[in-house]
Amino acid sequence: MHSQVIFDIRIDSTGAKFVVLAPCLLISSFVSSAEPAYPLKASANKRYLVDQRDVPFLMQGDAAWSLIVAANDSEVEQYFNNRRQKGFNTAMVNLIEHRFSKHPPLNLDGEAPFTTSGDFTTPNEKYFAHVDWVTRKAAENGIQVLLFPIYLGYKGTDEGWIEELVKLEPEKCLEYGQHLGKRYKDFDNIIWVMGGDRDPRAVQEKIDLIALGIRKFDRRHLSRHMAIPSPLRLSNSRAGDGSTSTPAITVTPSISAFWLTTILSRFCTPF
Repeated sequence: MHSQVIFDIRIDSTGAKFVVLAPCLLISSFVSSAEPAYPLKASANKRYLVDQRDVPFLMQGDAAWSLIVAANDSEVEQYFNNRRQKGFNTAMVNLIEHRFSKHPPLNLDGEAPFTTSGDFTTPNEKYFAHVDWVTRKAAENGIQVLLFPIYLGYKGTDEGWIEELVKLEPEKCLEYGQHLGKRYKDFDNIIWVMGGDRDPRAVQEKIDLIALGIRKFDRRHLSRHMAIPSPLRLSNSRAGDGSTSTPAITVTPSISAFWLTTILSRFCTPF
C-alpha cells in the first residue's frame, strides 16, 4: 500500500536494518522497560503519547494490514510473539480488508465482515469474533492495534472502501460506528485511524459519522483522521448526543503514516 508503512524495517541491507532499528530499541528501553498500561492518551502538554501511568510511550510499529483476514490462528500467535521479541509495541491493521488477501473481504474461515455485501449495518458475528480474538492476542503480547475501520485506498485503485462508502447512506455510517464503539470500548489496546491514502473529501461527512458513532460509546481511545489536504487543522464536531468533541487532529493524505505517527506523538487528543 502506498506510503502506509509506519516503520518499515524490511530494508535490503541487514546492516541498514540494524542501524535504523537499534537506536529505536535503545530509545524504547530508555522510555520505559515496563509493560505499557493501555489505552494510550496525550501527555499533559499534548506533546507526546503516554500510557495510563503517564509513562512516555515511543510507538514502534509494524504494518500488518491484512492480518485479520490473511493469517490463521497459529500464524497470528506466531506473528505477535515474534514482533514482541523484536521490540515492537504497535501493529497497523485493517478491520475490514478490501483487496490484499486471497478472497477479500472474507477471512480464512470464509466469513465476510457483513452478512449483506456493502451494508455496513449487517455485521457478521463470526467475523467480528475473530477480530476480537486477534486484538486480544495483540494485547497479550503488549501490542496495541492501530485499527482502520474504513481504509479508503490509494486513488485509482481498488485497495479501499471508498466506492462502497459513497453508496452507503449516512445513517448507516453512524450505525456502523456505533456498533464498533459498543463492541470495542472495553478493549484497552486500540487507537482508531480513519481514512487513509487519499483525499477523503468526497466522503468526509460519512467518515465523520462513523467516527462520531464510535465516540458515542467509546470515549476511552484516541482516534486519528487522515483527512482534508491542508497541512494541519483542528476541528470540532458534534457527536449526535448534544456534546461537542474535543479538537481532532487531521492531516493531509499525502503525509505518510510515519509522519502521522509523529504528529500523533506530539499533538494527539481524544475524540
